[in-house]
Amino acid sequence: MTQSRGAISGLYWALAQNWSSRVITLAIFVILARLLSPDDFGKAAAVILVVNLLMIFSELGYSDAIVQRRDLTPADVTLPFVAAMTVSVLGGTLCYIFSDDITAQLRVEGVSDYLRVACFVCPFVTLSVFQEAHYKRGMNYRALAIRTMFATCVSGCVGIATVLAGFGAQGVILQQITVSVVSAAWLWWRPVWKPPGTMETRSFVPITLFGLAIAGNKILDFVIVRSIDIVILSVHGPAALGLYTAGARIYFTALQVLTGPIIDFALVAASRMEGDTSRLGRSYLPGVRASALIASPLFIGAAAIAPEVTVAVFGPKWAASATVMMPMMLMGAIQCIQSPNTSYFSALGKPEYVIYLNAIKMLAVYPVLIFTGGYSFDVIIALFCLAQLVTTPLSYALIVKMIKVPAGAIVNSILPPLVICLTGLICVHYLRYELSPHIENAALRGIILAAVFYGIFAVGVLVFIRGRIMEVMRAMRVHGN
Repeated sequence: MTQSRGAISGLYWALAQNWSSRVITLAIFVILARLLSPDDFGKAAAVILVVNLLMIFSELGYSDAIVQRRDLTPADVTLPFVAAMTVSVLGGTLCYIFSDDITAQLRVEGVSDYLRVACFVCPFVTLSVFQEAHYKRGMNYRALAIRTMFATCVSGCVGIATVLAGFGAQGVILQQITVSVVSAAWLWWRPVWKPPGTMETRSFVPITLFGLAIAGNKILDFVIVRSIDIVILSVHGPAALGLYTAGARIYFTALQVLTGPIIDFALVAASRMEGDTSRLGRSYLPGVRASALIASPLFIGAAAIAPEVTVAVFGPKWAASATVMMPMMLMGAIQCIQSPNTSYFSALGKPEYVIYLNAIKMLAVYPVLIFTGGYSFDVIIALFCLAQLVTTPLSYALIVKMIKVPAGAIVNSILPPLVICLTGLICVHYLRYELSPHIENAALRGIILAAVFYGIFAVGVLVFIRGRIMEVMRAMRVHGN
């Protein structure tokens, strides 16, 4: 019982860490967006794009490998730490040397100096992830939540102050650097793990192989998700990338807030049921039903009022970003239900399945990016989102095969709430044309349309799937105890 309460407490603090940091970061982003132009944001986004890729290489997937491994001693982590720090320093140095060539390939001018400064954030990220992994192993999400909130607030103040001082895009980049440096300093001030004087060589290879599988998946995922940034930047310019960044930011924030802590916690919890197909199967469907009934309606509701949200939140100059937010939110409604699958693959000893699925997804996404360069901005986004969902049926097919969950049960858990949501989406779409001539204020119009959408959803749930609510509540009580 004590272990169960500790696990639930860990989940609550994981939620607090994820939600607080994402909400604060979004608030800072909104302030910066109102102060800067789409062109400035596009230049900053180009630099951050390169740095984010470097961060994946710098970590080498060791964070998830450390969390997942059952028997781990301090000496087991020493060699992975040395390897990751070496790669991060080397990567930052190469990025500094070739910064002009990188920005030329991205077809964005005037940001080489920004990249030279930003690339050296990588060692600080590596320092952070090794401590974070040990905190997660101990389910000590409380300390991580406090650290994250502090670092996010400090970095936000630095970024906003820099922009107000007239430094433009540098403020966004400096914010990213500050949060990484402050996070590393906080965690290493009182570390839960210190490099011992000894190294364990026997565990290095299995830990590294598992980490490289995770890193490979993250790189594939980065290529799949972020290649569109490069296409938009090279075809339509920094201003278009800025608009895409604004519209996508709400989607990414929602996806991380709703799925990030669940995936983190599921990785730890599912690893403790590793190989126990029966227990994994019993735990799967309640999560799917809860996601379809709670998370997906939030995504689809946000998609329904995307034109009002982008204007009310970012300002009129960002109105075109609604064409990004709407399809990405609809995509997120499917992804949030599917997201726990990755944790189950890892728990069943098949993390490579995620890599295979992402490879297939990449094969679907790349033709879209290559052959739609001449299309309009909104068409590229819509086709890109559709291509990302191509592996969804295959992902569920693997789950059905591995943990013996009936396919019909999965469909029945997902389909009814989605049909009700899509009905609300269509109603809101037509109602907008009636309201727009009479209500010019975007915020007020958005509130009315949101009330209509969630009213339709509530009525639909009560009429058609009322019993589903009780099922989800019972499952939550069982898992809480």
